[in-house]
Amino acid sequence: MDVADQTMEIASFARMHGRPAEAWALHNVSFAHCRIEGPAVLLMVRTRMENSHFVGSTEGLLWIIEPGRTEFLGAIPMIDVSFDDCTFSRASRSIRARQTNNV
Repeated sequence: MDVADQTMEIASFARMHGRPAEAWALHNVSFAHCRIEGPAVLLMVRTRMENSHFVGSTEGLLWIIEPGRTEFLGAIPMIDVSFDDCTFSRASRSIRARQTNNV
């Protein structure tokens, strides 16, 4: 599905177009020139972002996922989704914590 030049509340969009059995996951969607509005936490899986940005501080925008965590209640999964020239407002994204080896 291709979505372009729209302003949308991402949680409502996910409820309309996502997979309910997978926590309203969005699969294979391409967003271009969109304004994505929250409130929302986006769980990015194989997601591509080009020329897009989140409005807000880094600390408030990133939710760190600790190694081994497998449940993500309340987050909207974005699987094989691309964002090109999009702006995110009142939305945060999750990232995996880096694992380090202490020698």
